[in-house]
Amino acid sequence: MQLFHVKSKQTRRCPLVKARDNGGFTLIELAVALAIMAILAVTISTNLVGYQTKSQIDAIVLQLNSDIKQQQIKAMTGITEAASSPGAFGVYFEPQQYTLFEGSTYNTNDPNNFIVPLESGFTLSNVQFADNSLVFSPGSGEIANYVSGQDSIQISGGAGDIATISLNEFGVFTNIQ
Repeated sequence: MQLFHVKSKQTRRCPLVKARDNGGFTLIELAVALAIMAILAVTISTNLVGYQTKSQIDAIVLQLNSDIKQQQIKAMTGITEAASSPGAFGVYFEPQQYTLFEGSTYNTNDPNNFIVPLESGFTLSNVQFADNSLVFSPGSGEIANYVSGQDSIQISGGAGDIATISLNEFGVFTNIQ
C-alpha cells in the first residue's frame, strides 16, 4: 500500500518550439557560422595584401637609396667606367624603371647605362628633378643644379600606397613618407 503519491515534475515547453531529437546544428546555424568565417577571411586577406605592398615599396626605396649612394660615391671618388677623367654620375627616372648613368646628362644610347626595372605594379611618378635626372657633381658629390622644392620623387604601388622621397643638396634622403 502506498501512502504518498509523488507526481514527477515535467518541464513545460513552448508549444511553438519543437524539441530536438539529435544534437546537430540547423542549416541556419551553419550558414551564419560560414558567413562569419567568410567575413573574417576577407578582412584578414585584405589587410595582409596592404602590408605586402607596403613592404615592397620599402624594398624599392632601399634599393633606390643604395643605387643613388653608389652613383654619388662614384662621382666623389672619381671612379669612371668609360671616361678618362673623373666625371659626374647620375640617375634617370622613368615610370617603370630608373637608369644609372655616367656623365652630366643622360644619353639613351650609352652602352654603359645600367637599367633597374621596378617590380610589376609599381611606378615612379612626380619626379621633381630637372629633366627627370639626378646628377652628382664630380669631387663634391653634391646634386648638380639643385633647386629646393624640386627635390622629390614618388613611388606608387598597386594598392594605392605611395612613398614620397625628398633629398637635400648633398644627396641625403631627408624625408620618406
